[in-house]
Amino acid sequence: MLGEFIISENKWIGNGPKGGTSNVGLGVLSSTVTDKKQLSQDLMFEGGIVGSNALTRTPGLSPEQTNEIFEAFQAGNVRTQLVVVKPHHVGAGITQKLTDDATFGTKGSEQLGDIVIIEVPIGP
Repeated sequence: MLGEFIISENKWIGNGPKGGTSNVGLGVLSSTVTDKKQLSQDLMFEGGIVGSNALTRTPGLSPEQTNEIFEAFQAGNVRTQLVVVKPHHVGAGITQKLTDDATFGTKGSEQLGDIVIIEVPIGP
């Protein structure tokens, strides 16, 4: 029996040393290593269990665990989640660019399973 998995990407937005943004947009999923977006199927699973992807580069996974997650992905049992942490009292919204994105947007081919916004009690 295949398990179900949630792959989560966590981001901090808001009052950084250079100001920062308070909106959740497509830019929060930019990869610094490749031209692929974080949480995209290409970045996570391209090439399967022998490819150079996020799954095979994740430390601490046994070959059995890697195979189990990949099989769950192939069966449609892997969801994605974007968790955004922001200072309390700093407004945050989902940008139209992310909402309309052909990959991750509301009608996208790889819709994000959840976007969770967490406020922490840090003053602006």
